[in-house]
Amino acid sequence: MFKCYKAILGSKYFIVVNLIIPIIFFCFGLLKPVHNDDLISIWCFSIAVMIEIGSEYFGLGPIYRKRGFNMEYLKTGYGGMELLRKAVRTDSILRCVRCLIYIIVPTLIVESTDYYTRAITAGFILAWVSVLSVNVTRYISIFSFMFLVNIPFLVPSATMYAVARLLPGMWVSVLITSVILLIVGFFFSDWLLNKKIKASYIDR
Repeated sequence: MFKCYKAILGSKYFIVVNLIIPIIFFCFGLLKPVHNDDLISIWCFSIAVMIEIGSEYFGLGPIYRKRGFNMEYLKTGYGGMELLRKAVRTDSILRCVRCLIYIIVPTLIVESTDYYTRAITAGFILAWVSVLSVNVTRYISIFSFMFLVNIPFLVPSATMYAVARLLPGMWVSVLITSVILLIVGFFFSDWLLNKKIKASYIDR
């Protein structure tokens, strides 16, 4: 699956999205104000959500719309559509892993154990919004419209993070909700992918 992912998206996209961006966020996560100042922390989280969503446009975004780039090539190649399915599934898994890593690991390094629950909760919030939102927006052609559509994802995710951070005892409920939404995101991704692939064979 990992080879399929790199074959379709290319090494440049892989390096930028799965190495460079996580390293940048990781470095920001080592700064004390990100953890100690509520306003800065919420702003950083919101920026992370937007970048997770925005980076998708340059990866799988154009590939499997009906007349999208490389779609016909994938259809005619042996096992081409299965290659695409594996790439999309791998993308969802990598999104989950990198969100958890660059949110949680810096906290483990620079903060006391009191902050660990916040970091774990924030990691799962970012993971579900990354997985769920991009599986809707990768079917949208216009870059600016993609961000507009994702406002419904940005607002609730930032609100959930603020609630978990500012209200004592709420992190458990937010964490459970985030894990459930993440699981829903994986199943939704697979269902929508198969639906769109089938629709791409039908001329309208």
